[in-house]
Amino acid sequence: MRLMVCGALAILALFMIASTAHASVSAERKNLYQSLLRQPNDLGLNQQYANLCISENDYEAAIPALERLAMLQPSNALIRLRLGQMFRALGSEVMAQKYFTETMNHPHASMEVRAKAKGYLQ
Repeated sequence: MRLMVCGALAILALFMIASTAHASVSAERKNLYQSLLRQPNDLGLNQQYANLCISENDYEAAIPALERLAMLQPSNALIRLRLGQMFRALGSEVMAQKYFTETMNHPHASMEVRAKAKGYLQ
């Protein structure tokens, strides 16, 4: 019986933590997310969502939107640079290096974007 009560309390605690974390997401971000569910290929919505997540320091949430942008805009090297920055901020150096290298080798990358990527690789 005690084990069941402890288990139930643990589940309740996890639910409360998840609810608190979910409550910290801004209403604007929730609305943008709902819009993205309806229009996942909308460039503007993906950019707005990624920027908002980055401004809230939620890099993990920004990555899927940036990855969609990279897929939808293959000629935009800056998106790959930003992905590298997000992965580095999350401590995933292997993924960060991958995106910085892609940025360096991107045929449409400006000299400025390549210089930034090179700086991250050094």
